[in-house]
Amino acid sequence: MFTRPLYTEPDAETAVEQPVPISKASKLFPSKPCTGTLWRWMQDGIVGPNGDRLRLKFLMCGKRRFIEPAAAREFCAACNSSSRIPAATRKDGASKALEALGC
Repeated sequence: MFTRPLYTEPDAETAVEQPVPISKASKLFPSKPCTGTLWRWMQDGIVGPNGDRLRLKFLMCGKRRFIEPAAAREFCAACNSSSRIPAATRKDGASKALEALGC
């Protein structure tokens, strides 16, 4: 009689990445940032290469926050993208306001 094993190792094609709690999520990043840095990246974000605000995506289950490994990779890729706007051509809010005043 043929019996199927109770547990089999998942294939690389069918493996699903599990969300990681914030307390252990620093292992997903190359620089291993502290938990406070991860909170700041989720809440406030950072200014990206294009001048836009980048936030780390997270999941909430109850009051706990989790980060998926794919979201960590996307955040790192967005932070390191090569589509930078040169500083000489970039206009921030203060310089626009000064131009509007005629300064």
